[in-house]
Amino acid sequence: MKSRALTYSIVVVLFCSLWFFLVFLPLYKERKKYTSEITAVKNQRAEFDKLMDELPEYVRTGRDLEQKKKALKSSLLVKEEILKLLDRLDRQARREKLVITEISPPIEELLQINNIIPDSDQPQYLSINLKLHGGYLDFGRFVEEVEQSEYFRRIRDCKIIGHRSDREELILQISFEVLLGYQGETT
Repeated sequence: MKSRALTYSIVVVLFCSLWFFLVFLPLYKERKKYTSEITAVKNQRAEFDKLMDELPEYVRTGRDLEQKKKALKSSLLVKEEILKLLDRLDRQARREKLVITEISPPIEELLQINNIIPDSDQPQYLSINLKLHGGYLDFGRFVEEVEQSEYFRRIRDCKIIGHRSDREELILQISFEVLLGYQGETT
């Protein structure tokens, strides 16, 4: 009977061992694997939810930064454009044998342009005041060239100061309005 009990005990231990190694241990490892995968997915879901909560703020910040970038860039373009325009006027005057002694956009307008972000729908204008020395004909050719340029909008004031006898040394003053944002060449 002892031998039979021993045999049964060995068979039971053997079946238990086989069951443990062939059934329980693989199922336990698979369950542990699924549990760790579920934990990883839960962590990813928590990170995703956090990201989705932060997304509107991120998009808003991105838009704000884009607007600031656009404002700074447009401000730089306007300043660069004014400098190119003044250089162009100087070259036009020299071509007509005129000497510019004063050139000034009004400071109020420059400050206003600096503070305003240009709208794509709203044109911006700037007044230019020139004081030149030269002759009647040269001045006439210069004014004609300025009036035919793509940036010209209107003449505000024009004065010729001097004597009839000294036609080559007249003081010529002109004030006109220009459109900023023109896409013409800068010759």
